[in-house]
Amino acid sequence: MALTKGDILAKAKAQPLPPEPLDVETLGGAVFVARMSARAADADARDVKAAPEDLVRGTILAHAVTDADGRRLFTLADVPALADLPVAAVDPVVDLFAEVNGLREKKPSPTTSGSSSASPLPSASGT
Repeated sequence: MALTKGDILAKAKAQPLPPEPLDVETLGGAVFVARMSARAADADARDVKAAPEDLVRGTILAHAVTDADGRRLFTLADVPALADLPVAAVDPVVDLFAEVNGLREKKPSPTTSGSSSASPLPSASGT
């Protein structure tokens, strides 16, 4: 059954998606990772593109980490300090943030003509 306009707009008014918990051993505990709306993803992409190269992961982390209710813990003012965290602590959060929000570049499947969607997020694994 196809969704109606009303069905789709009702989803936009629904409660935000709950954040995803993630145990980050390097930090010594768990964090919550944001699940975003399209509007939030666009705003985040703008901030990431505007970030200096040495602050990209810190910027992503500022957008990614929330409390249990999905409210961000950090602001852009916290980015320089976040960028000084060990990569082993940051990359698992960045990876889950990208995964739960569909932000990674998609590899072409055999049924596509080699097109891919661009991602504002760097791959923590280098791929």
